[in-house]
Amino acid sequence: MKKLIIFLFSCVLFWAVFLPATAQVTSAKPFLGATIGILDSLPQPLRKQYKLKNKNGIMVQKVFDNSPAKTGGLAVNDVIQKLNNTTIVSPRQFIETLHTYRVGDEINLTLYRNGKKLIKPIKLLAKADTELK
Repeated sequence: MKKLIIFLFSCVLFWAVFLPATAQVTSAKPFLGATIGILDSLPQPLRKQYKLKNKNGIMVQKVFDNSPAKTGGLAVNDVIQKLNNTTIVSPRQFIETLHTYRVGDEINLTLYRNGKKLIKPIKLLAKADTELK
């Protein structure tokens, strides 16, 4: 009986200490560190300057310091049109697609900046891994 009590206590202690840590790691959503908006919010002069061939995409409105977006080279007014091979049509779809990836994954964002097409590789982090400013 004493061995059974010790065994049960050990199991409870194990779950109390190790299970929350593993659950936290696996449930963390990937974080980009940029505020995005609909492409309609892009000012008309920039639309002409970017020479966009279609209306797909989202606009980067803010890039936070110490974020994957900043490290990956994103800038305000970039127009993101693809996340890996997925064409982006709205902010919601972008976020849903982003959340299909895991913390630590590297994604490629196809974007337009000043009329030039760029591909930016970005390593996704968890929000807790960054200090935003």
